[in-house]
Amino acid sequence: MISAQRPSRYTRAASETKTAVTQASEYAKEKGVYPPSLKVLRETGYANVLDKDPWGTEYVLSPVFSGNIKPSATDDVYVYSKGPHGTGTYSPGTGDTGRNGAVGYSSIHGAFKGC
Repeated sequence: MISAQRPSRYTRAASETKTAVTQASEYAKEKGVYPPSLKVLRETGYANVLDKDPWGTEYVLSPVFSGNIKPSATDDVYVYSKGPHGTGTYSPGTGDTGRNGAVGYSSIHGAFKGC
């Protein structure tokens, strides 16, 4: 059963991070600033993404989520999970983060994940 849970957690994290990024971008277009947190996305009805990933660790948010930052075409809006061991990281442009690596989504580079 553990092996079946592993892909589903990665799938859920991939889905939630993509939703958070796309909805943060939509929020920024409509409000003129990025949302300061995932909580704000939930409270304003943009996305129902929790603060913690499927492994119970806080999602990592790009610096634009620090609040009141006006959107720019060059912003890398990203959200990621550190993966099952809580040690994965995001390197811009890297699609494969390695075994037990991070899983997430970037507005510039798209999806990335480990396995």
